Amino acid sequence: MSSIFNSIIFKDRILLISTAFCLVFLVAGFFVVYLNIGELTSPLILNFDETLGQDFFGNVQSLWFLWITGLVVVLANIFLGHFLFYRERMLSYLIFGITALFSLFHLISVIRVVSIN
Repeated sequence: MSSIFNSIIFKDRILLISTAFCLVFLVAGFFVVYLNIGELTSPLILNFDETLGQDFFGNVQSLWFLWITGLVVVLANIFLGHFLFYRERMLSYLIFGITALFSLFHLISVIRVVSIN
């Protein structure tokens, strides 16, 4: 347990803030899905385009799959940024920053799917 708290993420302020934003956005997305999943009925509109209209449909489990996919991408990026920290610090900062931005876009996409349906 002590090795988790000795991680570089907790020692570097930029990585800690970026990871905190990722976790806040992912938890917010989880609660958006969890609180609205009972009100949604299949088929769900997963993509709506102005020119093509509704072009991608799914069921209720697709919304959970969307959230879990975002979680896996964020965890993989955090692991990669942590691994590269001592070799390429700037690249590690870039990965963590992009991961925080990805988490924000992921939250927006989850909210968008829930609000369309």
